[in-house]
Amino acid sequence: MSAPIDKYYNSRDAHVPIPKPRVSLSPHFRQIVARLCERQPKGWTTAGLHLLSSASPSEQREIERHLVKLRKGVRKHFKDPKHINTLFIAPPLARKARVGFYLFPEELRGRHREIMKILAGGELDQEGVETIALFGRSTENWGAPYEAILISRREK
Repeated sequence: MSAPIDKYYNSRDAHVPIPKPRVSLSPHFRQIVARLCERQPKGWTTAGLHLLSSASPSEQREIERHLVKLRKGVRKHFKDPKHINTLFIAPPLARKARVGFYLFPEELRGRHREIMKILAGGELDQEGVETIALFGRSTENWGAPYEAILISRREK
C-alpha cells in the first residue's frame, strides 16, 4: 500500500523529480478536508482523520449519491418529525469512529446543533460505537461542504 509513497521518496533521494502522490478522494470529501484545513475549527484534525478513514474512494462517491437523494427527502419531508435526515457510515473496524452527515433545511438552522447532539447521543447508545464525527450541512446552502461539526465520545 505504501508503494507510491516509497517511489516518491526514493526518487526524491535520487534527485529525480516526480509529483508528490495524492490521496484519492471524491469531490465532496476533498471539499470537506479543504474547508477543515481552511477554517481549522476545534477538533478539525480529528474530524478529518475520522472522515478519511471512514470510506474508500468508491464508497465516498456512493455516499455522495445518497446525500443528494437524502437532500431531496429532507427538503420535502422536514416537517414530519420522523423524516430521515441523517446518513451514518459504520466503518468495518470497531476502533474507528462512526461518521455521519446530518442535513437540515434553513427553517431548522436555529436548532441544528441541538439536533446534532441528539443524533450523536442516539448513535453512541448503540453497541460498539465509541466515537461519532457528525457533519451538519444545510440543504439550501449545498455549495458549502459542511456548516457544523460535532465530535462526541461515549462517556466511560
